[in-house]
Amino acid sequence: LHVLEHPRFTRRGAHLLTDVRIGLLEALCGCHASLKHLDGRSLVLRSRPGEVIQPGCWRRIRGEGMPNVEEAAARGDLFVRFDVDFPDRLDAEAAQRLRSVLEERGTVEEAAWSDDGATPCDLEPVDGAFGRPSE
Repeated sequence: LHVLEHPRFTRRGAHLLTDVRIGLLEALCGCHASLKHLDGRSLVLRSRPGEVIQPGCWRRIRGEGMPNVEEAAARGDLFVRFDVDFPDRLDAEAAQRLRSVLEERGTVEEAAWSDDGATPCDLEPVDGAFGRPSE
């Protein structure tokens, strides 16, 4: 069996790995990112309310990897590494407003998201690099 390379996904056994780029607002206030799966489905990747997505962090989506060759009903997991886009600059007023908000350490409400026909997927934390999921 020969596995072809894919521009967005890397295969590790039955697991799939991919990178997703999100903006700073999503990283700080709740991630709701769309990802087109290999099978053509749209997945909506969602973080927990108030969870901050750090640049380079990994999250797992159980059962969204490749079929397991040894057990047809089982599937691997999809591991997503997040790249966070930071603004090049903030004007002084915007920086002060952001500082004030962050210093308050208030709760962040879950952002509304609607993507008709998309499969919602909850993101799970993964410690360190791929291969060491947290339980």
